[in-house]
Amino acid sequence: MPKKGRIPSDSGVYHVMLRGINRAPVFVKPVDTKMFLKIMGELKQKFDFKIYAYVFMTNHVHLLIKESEKGKIGKFMQCLLVRYVYWYNGVHTRCGSLFQTRFKSKPVNSAAYFQRVLRYIHRNPVKAKRCRHVWQYADSSYNRYFSEDPGIIDRDEVFDEYIPRDEFKIYNDSEDLEFKKGDLLYMVDELPIRQTEENAGKIMKTVTGLDDMTTFGSMNIDFIFAKVRELRRRGLSYGQISRAIHKNKSAVFRWDKKAREAESKK
Repeated sequence: MPKKGRIPSDSGVYHVMLRGINRAPVFVKPVDTKMFLKIMGELKQKFDFKIYAYVFMTNHVHLLIKESEKGKIGKFMQCLLVRYVYWYNGVHTRCGSLFQTRFKSKPVNSAAYFQRVLRYIHRNPVKAKRCRHVWQYADSSYNRYFSEDPGIIDRDEVFDEYIPRDEFKIYNDSEDLEFKKGDLLYMVDELPIRQTEENAGKIMKTVTGLDDMTTFGSMNIDFIFAKVRELRRRGLSYGQISRAIHKNKSAVFRWDKKAREAESKK
């Protein structure tokens, strides 16, 4: 039976899954995960990819990555696996395949799904009872979001486009957030588009009708809610809105959340 074609991602973002053949370990020693990260970092530069999240479990891997050009994910993953397996077999005195079939991938075409995948990846060790909290697990990208050195993680883009920094810990470590209908994780617009800074500025003026954006926060709350919703619908990120009006991203995020809640009650 021929293999099914990979479903392409309109946003270029994918949730990638790798599993050891026959569920055998693919990481035995700390040096194994370090080498996998090293190779992935080198290929990130070579292919100009974005890496948003990873977790290395004993016999499987989850990645949240973005390709620079449509169709490049296959080549990126092929190079990653070939190089790692070659190194691993040499160090562990073995031969043959290490990973089960080809890698699996799911397109991530919305901000809401991006957040759910990010949370799923970081909470994998918690679900497997390897730790109590996400920050206790060393072999994931979670702690890179708060360390001085982000390593290979493109965290600024995540904070700007998908989830404010001060909401990040709650999303990833709270046991109470299990994606219920009223959960915050559903409050982010599913926007596969992203406006340039130049376009964002023009849209801000058109939508708000304001010449001085710094007055936005002092306007009537109904005005604020309506305009934030419209700006988000037109593809502006929380970061773009907050920079224009000189307000914290968290404030914009909360306005958007409350506006969506009000809409759902109508």
